[in-house]
Amino acid sequence: MARLTLDIPDDTHRKLKTLAAYFGMSMKDFLISRALPSVESRTSDSHDAERLDNLLFSPESSFQLSPESWNSLNAALEAPPVRNAALARLMTTKGVLDEQ
Repeated sequence: MARLTLDIPDDTHRKLKTLAAYFGMSMKDFLISRALPSVESRTSDSHDAERLDNLLFSPESSFQLSPESWNSLNAALEAPPVRNAALARLMTTKGVLDEQ
């Protein structure tokens, strides 16, 4: 089973939790029920639905990581950013497309 982690504002979390409780659902079930039907309703014909299904579930659209690689990726994503002087300089220097 895959895990999905979202960083959302506290007030959005409260709203989602309240809506899920109102409909008698867990937040997971509520979010899934709201996300998937909206995609399916936008695919007006079976050709669109088949193309979307192929896009979402084709072997080319996914990859697998070993448990060690998964843990390394998560650690890198969760770690605070490392200060990079060259990147800071680049982000503060006007580029050729910036207004002079």
